[in-house]
Amino acid sequence: MDRRLRLDLTDSLTYWVKPGPDMERDFLDLLSRARIGGDKPPYVLGDSPIVGFTEVPLALSAKLLSGAKDFGINYAPVGLLFERRWVYEHGGRPVIYQRAEEAALLPAALLYRHVTLDFDQQIDFTWKREWRIPTSALDLQQAPCRPVLPTAAWLDRAREALVHEPAALALLDRTVVLEHFL
Repeated sequence: MDRRLRLDLTDSLTYWVKPGPDMERDFLDLLSRARIGGDKPPYVLGDSPIVGFTEVPLALSAKLLSGAKDFGINYAPVGLLFERRWVYEHGGRPVIYQRAEEAALLPAALLYRHVTLDFDQQIDFTWKREWRIPTSALDLQQAPCRPVLPTAAWLDRAREALVHEPAALALLDRTVVLEHFL
């Protein structure tokens, strides 16, 4: 099926930065290092750290993230856009939404994909449409990705801050600006 026929489907996956006191500096550091470090939060089962993505299309993400604080969404409108195929070819897979006790049915190598879904307990993260790569770090120099920033002003500040870093500047030339979707 031609994915362009469905507004809810995309050929891209987005890695969103968690909000923090100096999110702009954190994102610039990520671009300078040219790597995303894997994370192992307590809700990720198994032994592997992961890098997580969403398959929510950017136009919908822009709307969700513009009201993130009001809706309790713990993501910033700052991230990186990846080709779905590239993520898949590098071990990324959609998570498996299931009851907590069903995680025991998964082989140890797939535990990182488990996400608890329990309507009785009001645990439902299916809105994230999450994918994960089990890895300690994702090298951006090897990844066909594009920065995603909330505004053109953010992009201008990023260019000024990274003026002496040609690789990061080249990446910024492919930036998607979310305010264009609103």
